[in-house]
Amino acid sequence: MSSAVQPAISHFGLESIDEEHRDIIQLVHEFDALLCEGGTADQIIDLFAVVLSNIKLHFEDEERLMLRSNFADFQSHKTEHDCLLDELNGIMKDCERGAYADRHQMLAKRITDWFKTHLKKMDAPMIEFEHRQQNHH
Repeated sequence: MSSAVQPAISHFGLESIDEEHRDIIQLVHEFDALLCEGGTADQIIDLFAVVLSNIKLHFEDEERLMLRSNFADFQSHKTEHDCLLDELNGIMKDCERGAYADRHQMLAKRITDWFKTHLKKMDAPMIEFEHRQQNHH
């Protein structure tokens, strides 16, 4: 499911960000596999918590990078991060209450779809800006 995201990740050229993207996509692949294999609710919640934690840490790293380089579009980028985290935290709470007991597969698709759009629309311009900043120093 999430393999469509993979080719876009390696083209940014900032190794720390690229590595975090690859790690998150790998976790989403694992999450998707667990869902397809029919993992238990506890296994799904535990792995979703790991995915969510990695996404949060990645967003913090990106936001530090944007602030350090005075990225002009920082606020809208951060707002996208915050909206996804709010949505994922809500999904986590729903999962813990059993609300997604029969719809777990939509979670991996939602993360993958968001990530593909975010990489293209938000991360690519941020990384391009960072490259220009590095070339001027």
